[in-house]
Amino acid sequence: MLRAVGRLLRLDASMQPLHLVTSILTLLGVAATQTSVVPAGFATTEGNASTNHPFGRGLNGSRFQIVYDTGALQAAGMSQPLRIDTLTWRANGGAQMSGGTFGAGSVTLKLGPAAVDHLAMSSSYDANFASATTWVLGPVVVGTPAGTTPNDNSTTLAVPGGFLFDPTAGQDLVIEVRVAAGSFVGAAGNSAAAPDDSHAAIGIGASRMTSGMPTAPTSNPMFDVATVLTFGWTPIVTASNQAYGTGCGEAAASIYQLFPTSAAAAAALSNAAIDMTRTPSGYLVSNGTAGVVPPTANATVLNLADDDETSVALSTPFPHSTGSTSTLWICSNGFVSVAQGNGTDYFSTVPGLLDAPVTAWWSWHDFDPSIPASGQVKFEEVGGVAYVTWDGVFGWGSTTSAGATTVQFQFELATGNVRIAFGSVAAVVNGHLVGFSPGGASLDPGSTNYATGLPRSLAIVDQPRLTLAASNRAVIGTTVSYVLGAIPATAFVNAHMMAFGGVDPGLPLAGAGAPGCTLYVDLPSAVLTLTVGGPTAGHSFAVPYQLSLLGITLDNQGLSLVPGSNALGIVTSNGIASMIGSQ
Repeated sequence: MLRAVGRLLRLDASMQPLHLVTSILTLLGVAATQTSVVPAGFATTEGNASTNHPFGRGLNGSRFQIVYDTGALQAAGMSQPLRIDTLTWRANGGAQMSGGTFGAGSVTLKLGPAAVDHLAMSSSYDANFASATTWVLGPVVVGTPAGTTPNDNSTTLAVPGGFLFDPTAGQDLVIEVRVAAGSFVGAAGNSAAAPDDSHAAIGIGASRMTSGMPTAPTSNPMFDVATVLTFGWTPIVTASNQAYGTGCGEAAASIYQLFPTSAAAAAALSNAAIDMTRTPSGYLVSNGTAGVVPPTANATVLNLADDDETSVALSTPFPHSTGSTSTLWICSNGFVSVAQGNGTDYFSTVPGLLDAPVTAWWSWHDFDPSIPASGQVKFEEVGGVAYVTWDGVFGWGSTTSAGATTVQFQFELATGNVRIAFGSVAAVVNGHLVGFSPGGASLDPGSTNYATGLPRSLAIVDQPRLTLAASNRAVIGTTVSYVLGAIPATAFVNAHMMAFGGVDPGLPLAGAGAPGCTLYVDLPSAVLTLTVGGPTAGHSFAVPYQLSLLGITLDNQGLSLVPGSNALGIVTSNGIASMIGSQ
């Protein structure tokens, strides 16, 4: 495993990472919390008005409510779903009054989406909320501003747990603060905190109302008046998993070539042969050189009707890739099975071949040996070979020898080798489907061009590509499990590779000795977790509750060390990009 990974590291060194992240330590140093001054443009600009509500009234109480337009929030940079963490008031320009403290439980904060537009603010405090969340705060500390213009921030309210709000959803934002009378203790004996900065202008994007009574139910709205507030907020990122690329290590037990027209079949198959040489690991499929052996006078005519089948007994059991059989079942439509069960369908389809319940060899075509003057399907054993021959059999609907096709299946009883040999293939009726598939649902390897795509090795049983899946999304403070699937039985060890960076668009590993495999993670920065066993193996990752991780992508890939699978001895999975989110 280490040698294989080392070779990958050398290959990967020149690749550019998909994500501009180089280390976990760098990531943790990135602050996810952002700040926005509302109204936009007033971060370094003094407002043209001021207000003592809610914190500048000394021992007098206050009920303060303001409705900010969603457009004003978006203009200040709050243009996505977010969590409001803090609200900060700025002292009016030039004010130098000493600060103080509001006692525990004396300040109430209420936030919620507005039931009305900010320019239609109701005189009823409660009527302006579509819904609301309320917190009782304290103690709340008021700072001592320097007296500059614009001035320092003076009072910050931390929102316990934060408040989720979407400025793009179409509802304005209502902020309400109630301060109990008699709760302020001024520093250095001062009687009141500094007034707060605000701005009044048509279209400023806010309206507010105030009352000296903390429990007052109503007041007079003041339209187009905005308190200058700094919002501390965190983007809400929805965690997601995105699978990309494909795994490797697939070994199919089936092979076929689909000839969609009879003309294509006639051109490619006439006088050709396909050899299937049995090996300990399956079949080696190659282009054959020997052709059709003409049936002798002793061959048995099977007298098959249209869409018909029959069985023949073998003199000795015939070994094939999934077992052995003493009987062959022969369908008039050009396929031979090791048992009954594949039916007699005349219409050749790839799913029909791949998912046939019984192991079979196919030269599937709509033959009809019952047509007058048609050749017949014949069977005989000669020299240890069982021959099943469509000896000039007409395609369905043909009436002359122009529709005759000769194809022969040759089964070597001692070795288990099979040859499908073709004589003249008629360019009539429908197409042909030529190949082999073991019984049961099988992987689809795609149509193989026998003229250019052979030799090719088939497995005894299907081995799917190595896969990687995530059990859930990478939400901060939760655990996500990654499951490596379709691990080969001969795998020595597996690895889950996790990196803060992916290889774009993927590094082909053919040059390292693993043709068809691709590397999708930035391997030099990856963390490898080893597992053993199969056919599945899991690794769980606890996502820290760290706001700086929001929006970061973890790239993941699985790898199995499979001796003999290729020169490098590894197979790789697809990649998974896990976006870390807050929900």
